[in-house]
Amino acid sequence: MKAYNKYSVHLWLQKIIRNIYEVRHMAVHLIDLERYLSGIMFPASKNDLRQKARDNHAPDVIIDIINNLPERNFSSSGDLSKAVDEIE
Repeated sequence: MKAYNKYSVHLWLQKIIRNIYEVRHMAVHLIDLERYLSGIMFPASKNDLRQKARDNHAPDVIIDIINNLPERNFSSSGDLSKAVDEIE
């Protein structure tokens, strides 16, 4: 059995906490993204998404997510979710 010192256990716990935070953070962004894109019609371009988010008064963090998406048309909300998963 491998022995662990307090420092290595501390680092391991920090990593787990950071991963949990990132997963929760990502889930919040996806929920917010759906909220601020309410009314979008697919297929939609990146510009369409950005404009709809602005029309719905999205905060900068949502606009930043959209800005980081690839320049292409998104065929559905599922297609958009996959693209967001790839950048986060």
